Amino acid sequence: MKQGRTNGKKREELTLSVQLRTEERSSSSNADETGAGMNSMDAPLYGGGELDEATLEEFELQTGEEVVVEEQEEVQADPAIQDEPYFFPHDITLEYLKSLEKISLLTPEQEVDLAKRIKEGEEQVKNLEIKTNRLKAQLYSLSNGKKRNNGNSRQGQKTKGKNGKKLKITLSEKREKNRKYKEMLTRQQQAIFDTQKAKNALIQANLRLVVSIAKRYANRGLSFLDLIQEGNLGLMQAMAKFDYTKGYKFSTYASWWIRAAILRAFAEKSRTIRIPNYLFEIKGKMMKSFKDQVKRLGREPTSQELSKDSGIPLNDVEKILNLIEEPISLDMPIGEEDSTLEDLIPDEKSLSPSDSLLEKDLIHQIGKLLSGLSPREEKILRLRFGIGEDGECTLEEIGRQFGLSRERIRQIEAKALERLRDPSRYKEIKEYFD
Repeated sequence: MKQGRTNGKKREELTLSVQLRTEERSSSSNADETGAGMNSMDAPLYGGGELDEATLEEFELQTGEEVVVEEQEEVQADPAIQDEPYFFPHDITLEYLKSLEKISLLTPEQEVDLAKRIKEGEEQVKNLEIKTNRLKAQLYSLSNGKKRNNGNSRQGQKTKGKNGKKLKITLSEKREKNRKYKEMLTRQQQAIFDTQKAKNALIQANLRLVVSIAKRYANRGLSFLDLIQEGNLGLMQAMAKFDYTKGYKFSTYASWWIRAAILRAFAEKSRTIRIPNYLFEIKGKMMKSFKDQVKRLGREPTSQELSKDSGIPLNDVEKILNLIEEPISLDMPIGEEDSTLEDLIPDEKSLSPSDSLLEKDLIHQIGKLLSGLSPREEKILRLRFGIGEDGECTLEEIGRQFGLSRERIRQIEAKALERLRDPSRYKEIKEYFD
């Protein structure tokens, strides 16, 4: 009875906890909708889950094109654990897209200013690193010099007497070097932080550009969110290589890197069996020629026509056509029953039931035929042709077993075969070879 009250109390606490979390989540969502825009430094770089049509209609992109996404099956919750709070990847996607709406786009002047800050910051970090390492080496040298002098004071006094001067390492000098080193290290860390802040601002302001490009390649082997992630990597590469002094807009320059990253992901990750990049490019060229000829001829072109139109050698066309086919799992279910594709593929190495029966009957008839010979002749023929043995034997190997010469074994073999060629014996197995 006591245990039942305890379990009931736990269920009430769990229900109350879930309700509180739901209310907090609802209030935070309302606060996000009515509050001020999110700072660009806090915007996430990546998202997860799938998109619904309502979100895509609300999320207007610069290109004004429709985003095409893959359909996702509805997730059914387990009735046994429906009271447990869930965190769906779908919610991550919604939060990601909402955060992109709150990030304002940059003007060309702001792009140039951020790019200039990034370049100057990287140069400053590099220079400060050189100075910091130099001070660090000086501190290390001072410490080692002091230890050597303390360990050999007589040698130091002797050197002072010869040169008339002696460099004395004081504690105040070492403290001054140490203070400069800490100051330089602090400046270096601040420069790294400021540079990274400018990089984040430039990247996050162009995340919508990644989405607008990624949607053009949806439903081609990679999920929409994977395309966004690959495009974000390309955006980061564009930021690292952008040169504002050439006068181009960052979005124009970054578009090429984003597309290149997405296409590279298609070549490396969209297929079960990876195709090399150069073959992937040839495949794209051939498929373009294929579509053009289908429109022009009204039918599928032959391999020769594809080779002539695209300029690709005929042998390469055949290979690429085979590469286009996507592999299918043998465990793929077929029909409404529990059968799989593997059940429908014949085993070319195994015999059919009728052939297996004929083979057993033939072995039986050959045994009867050999039993009409002498035991020695039967054994020699079985060893010679591997009938009922592990393998065929040479005349020399058989001769060693019987203690006879190679020529004698050949004579016995020829005599036994001649007896088997008798029509009265051979007619029993002749029908198996007709």
